Amino acid sequence: MSILSWFQGISLFSNSQSDNSTDNNNKFGNNNLLVNNTVGNNYTDVNGENELLKDRYNIILKQATVSDPSRCINRLRELIVLKGIPLDSFEQQERIVLSTEPISCSLRGKIWKAFLRIKHIDGEHYIHLVEKGSHAEEYGGLMKDIDRTLSFFPHLKRKELSKERKDKLQEVLYKKMKRIINCFLLTHGYISFKQGMSTICTFLLFYMSEVDAYFTYERLLTRVFPTYVHHSESDDLEKEVKGIEGVYAACILVDRMILNLDGELFKCLQKANFPARIWGFPLISSIMCHLFDSQKVVIFWDFFFALGFHMIVPVVYSIIKLKRNEIFKLEKEYKDDPIQLQAKLIGFSHTKLVSETDPFEVITEACNSITKITSDFYKDIEDHLEDIDLCLRICSQPIISKEKNVKLRK
Repeated sequence: MSILSWFQGISLFSNSQSDNSTDNNNKFGNNNLLVNNTVGNNYTDVNGENELLKDRYNIILKQATVSDPSRCINRLRELIVLKGIPLDSFEQQERIVLSTEPISCSLRGKIWKAFLRIKHIDGEHYIHLVEKGSHAEEYGGLMKDIDRTLSFFPHLKRKELSKERKDKLQEVLYKKMKRIINCFLLTHGYISFKQGMSTICTFLLFYMSEVDAYFTYERLLTRVFPTYVHHSESDDLEKEVKGIEGVYAACILVDRMILNLDGELFKCLQKANFPARIWGFPLISSIMCHLFDSQKVVIFWDFFFALGFHMIVPVVYSIIKLKRNEIFKLEKEYKDDPIQLQAKLIGFSHTKLVSETDPFEVITEACNSITKITSDFYKDIEDHLEDIDLCLRICSQPIISKEKNVKLRK
């Protein structure tokens, strides 16, 4: 059964759970456990329901070690879609970052590793890699990107955070990131450092120890979305596309979703020369970590682990789809100046498109959108994470045929 079919089935199951259910209760991960459901704030556990939910997850995780793992994975998937995973507070995340335990995970980290089928963590192997030293060819670019990444995360900007604790967090994250990425580059010498790699690494460190984060990071980059970070020898592509063909293919797939599902929006963006390659690339290459708010990003990651990381394509589509009215207002204001319109849209993508993103609203829209596309198109979305030949074909083909382009311009 495909993830699309499975999700449609679970949606029907969700809708039939209660005769008193409302539209809001049918959204992804809506569990009514958050008194203050504002993403980024701490939450209050009403009547201990979060603890009960955590117990359910822990029971499934324990069963996964002694029974059919696939069945347990499906149960985790179902529970995430229907209930979500309780958010970790900033304080909980900071404790994970500062922990000196070599192998430890939050509940969320354990769930993510279960989806990745990571059963054994070889701490001695990781220590051996660390002892090998730096990856000289990549070290300069790596260090610059780590510095840039750390400067954006909200943990290091909170007003209530003392300077001493802030400096300590930054120092520990810096050292852990450097070791993890360096070990990855040493192990996979055919892969060069790419944009987004440091952001993804930082994000993992909020939910698991350094050693756990390394093996999770490696599994994600080499098995889950290998076309996003790989060695490319193709001479048929632009230099900036080589090695991240999957990211650019995903941007094109987002453009095609806009074209197929909202022709008017596509026409507006086309007029301003504003494809997803401009505004969607940072989100896709960082697997949404470019939002630079771990409390928002984590909701998307839970969703991706449950339904597949290929869902980043409909998610990024939905982010701009939900802002269509504001985009049309800008188009109306600068209808005679496409260059100025593009400049305004770029500014818009750096501010409202990111800062005002509501993960629950976006995910709900994304789930609705995949029911409106063809099975062949969905298969391309599903396969682009691993199929480099498919990505090369997508990158080499125009987003829109000449005939359809003429029709849109009329």
